Amino acid sequence: MQKILAAGLLGLIALASPLLAEEALTAAETAAITASVNQLMTDLIRNGEALNADKMFAPLSDEPNAVFFTGGRPYSRPALVSAMTQTYAGMKRMSVTITHSQVKVLGRDTAIWLGWGVGKTVDKKSATSEEVLTETWIWQRLGRHWEVVHYHETISALPDAAVKDKVAAALTRFAAELQHVAPTADTAAAKLDAFLRRSPEVLGATFAFAPERGTKAVAHVYRHNGRFERVTAPAGTDYTAQEWYAKADPAGTSTWSAPYRDAAGAFVVTCSLRVLEAGGGKPIGVVTADLAL
Repeated sequence: MQKILAAGLLGLIALASPLLAEEALTAAETAAITASVNQLMTDLIRNGEALNADKMFAPLSDEPNAVFFTGGRPYSRPALVSAMTQTYAGMKRMSVTITHSQVKVLGRDTAIWLGWGVGKTVDKKSATSEEVLTETWIWQRLGRHWEVVHYHETISALPDAAVKDKVAAALTRFAAELQHVAPTADTAAAKLDAFLRRSPEVLGATFAFAPERGTKAVAHVYRHNGRFERVTAPAGTDYTAQEWYAKADPAGTSTWSAPYRDAAGAFVVTCSLRVLEAGGGKPIGVVTADLAL
């Protein structure tokens, strides 16, 4: 494996070495290259959604030393097309939603596309799955066309329905506890500690006070190197505008976020639950639970 990786990386360096130094480009040139690469990636992704491996990977370099990574394994172009053709044969349909992307233009003939998003598949038995995809594509212009000299895709499965249901149920029980003994600014972190201790699958948890109760504060506790770390939002933070708070169901039903990167850079999904006074009264705050991907 080490020999394969070394050969692939040496091949990548050989292909890209003339282009590694950034060139001084005008804003118009940079914008034009960015638009071209974005369109190439749009076409490539659409061919993937059509389950057509030949068209999707047509832009890949056929240089013998070119290497492409997906699912933690290196492939040559022919091997990748063959493997993905077999994978697509077991699918009924697939969709890819790119949440964030950017193009880094290195020169007139080289650009890197970086992106991440969510892939959803339905297999021939109608079973569904969702994954977070993080991708790097290196594009090189040869003459009048562009080709991919390297790409690296990391695939992380989203939590399945059973795990989500378990966490949502635990969060609902926690919210019920908070209905009877509402947290204060001094006790919120300790209550989150206790919740994490009995919920080992949860990476971190947050409690944010409903400002209409006269307190505007938020506490967050997360696991780090075998212990719990506590974070308090800076004074004046408008957490009520953030998705995990603003989109919590007013009726007190749990809601799940789309995948995103947290403040530490980890990919997570968050379950949010609005805590109401017993009997469905006034809001006490919002409590959340994060699952790592």
